[in-house]
Amino acid sequence: MTSIEKQTAQIVLDLLSGTEGATSEERRQAFLTSGKQLQEAGALPVVLDDDGTALVDPTKFLIGITLVDLYLVQRLTGFTGLSREEVMFDARQFVDSLDI
Repeated sequence: MTSIEKQTAQIVLDLLSGTEGATSEERRQAFLTSGKQLQEAGALPVVLDDDGTALVDPTKFLIGITLVDLYLVQRLTGFTGLSREEVMFDARQFVDSLDI
């Protein structure tokens, strides 16, 4: 793990904090700010494939998000007494229930 992944995790946490209870415009601004910070941190580097096509490499971004997820799942299992599998199942049900 590099400092980029750790910085990415901090940016994700800032985004979560900045969108809680925010208006639609405040959420939009929080996402724009986070996107800029992720770009500046190098969390979403652009690489060229063999054909010269530009591709975004999401690896560092995904590792950063996973750090936050691991922490939250660990805390939830500790506080609720549920197993990791039960917490993940509940999270999947929550995502499926969203009307987006």
